Amino acid sequence: MSEQVELIYNRLVAQEKLKSGTPYERLAAITFHLLTEQTTVHDLKLRGESDVAHQIDVTVGDGDERKRILIECKDYADPVGLQEVRSFWAVVDDLKPDEAFMVTTERFTGPAAKFAAAKGITAAVLRPPRDEDMKGIVRRIEITITMLVPHDPPVMRWRADPSVTTEEVAAAPKGEALTEDLFLVDASGVRRTAKGDIDGALAPPLDFEGEYLVSHDFEEPTWLQIGGAQPLKVLGFDSRQTWGHAVQEVVVGEGIEGLTAELALRSLDGSIHQIFSNRDIQQWSFDADGKVVPRSSRHLSLPA
Repeated sequence: MSEQVELIYNRLVAQEKLKSGTPYERLAAITFHLLTEQTTVHDLKLRGESDVAHQIDVTVGDGDERKRILIECKDYADPVGLQEVRSFWAVVDDLKPDEAFMVTTERFTGPAAKFAAAKGITAAVLRPPRDEDMKGIVRRIEITITMLVPHDPPVMRWRADPSVTTEEVAAAPKGEALTEDLFLVDASGVRRTAKGDIDGALAPPLDFEGEYLVSHDFEEPTWLQIGGAQPLKVLGFDSRQTWGHAVQEVVVGEGIEGLTAELALRSLDGSIHQIFSNRDIQQWSFDADGKVVPRSSRHLSLPA
């Protein structure tokens, strides 16, 4: 597993000479920083009740934040055994963090997993994703959208108020398609575009298909104005429009250029099941003190 882990680290974080196991520890630091959004440091020494200094692979929290979490990392080809968990528990018992994790690339023996659970240590697997790691993860969503759409522009016939003169009625628009030049004016002289009133009246039920006829009456005195012409008092309008359905299929989670799953973190107790992509990982690096920092803060260019 070390070779795969090193390839991921070199490609997404930095190409540098590190001792065996360090790339895995640093990738674990990045994943826990993404999970917690707290200060995360790789390779830190802490003193506990015994006043003995303990080397901690990954530490989350700097004392001023919500929790302190300790993470022990094992880039092993074989299962983590009981002895390794016992050794880490001794450190946890001395430092007394809020939470403790042990992560490995393969699995834990039965006694090791049982002992970790009894001592409050969360055992987890962190590695490049396998089929079993992707179970329960939504990778593809297919959405079918059925839309009600107009086939033709609406045809409008405005009904003039009886008080309007014959000459004014003759000048009233007939068969006018809806345009942005149509305005409605209320009794106070306030002008608004007619589009809102017309669209609201012309919206058929979602299951409708065919020619939709509308006869709409205004509840308040209303005047129609076309462009800058003199407003004409109207009672309402009649309209017709043909509607139909359009179907569109959308796939979410596929076809995102350059996006790949790089690491899967899955705890044995099922409390954590997370996939990290190349874009998640490559935005982070480390400062001189081993702290996880944004790549931009070190002025490094992102790998292709």
